[in-house]
Amino acid sequence: RYLTETNGFNGIIDDVRLYRVAMTAEELKTIAGFNGIDGDLLAKFDFSNSTGDQVRDMGTFKLTGTLRNDAKIVTLGTQETGIFNVLSLGANQGYFDMGAPLGDLLVQATDYTISAYYRVAESNNDLHQNGNFLWNFSNSADAMQDQNGYLIAILKDQSISITPGYYTSASGNQ
Repeated sequence: RYLTETNGFNGIIDDVRLYRVAMTAEELKTIAGFNGIDGDLLAKFDFSNSTGDQVRDMGTFKLTGTLRNDAKIVTLGTQETGIFNVLSLGANQGYFDMGAPLGDLLVQATDYTISAYYRVAESNNDLHQNGNFLWNFSNSADAMQDQNGYLIAILKDQSISITPGYYTSASGNQ
């Protein structure tokens, strides 16, 4: 989210994964069942292993992510439908910080796949505004000010943007 935005994502996220390879459609169908691909899974945060504001990665490297601002783990479902721990970002500027060690792994990847299942509350009418990101990998806590690059998944138009500098095309934004 941009610091000046006040609308909030107000959604929940279950199972964020980052792979070091680009995946085919068939491979993505396979992992949709949460099977994973041995040896290529860099991180898997399924929010079932948390203590306080710390969430443990279920992948190979056992990294730790941190819940920030109003983000929290909530439980959804019943015995009949299944019980799931999910990430709730709240209505403000909550986020899940996957940490610099994951960034150190990602920067070495030439091809990768990121997947996440998410649900947006029916009452949320603000996704059409800028600043609602499913993920943001950046070199700064304030990318608008520092302008030193990021990779973002934008919810308002279901797109991905990558730039070495800033969001304008002059900076190399794609």
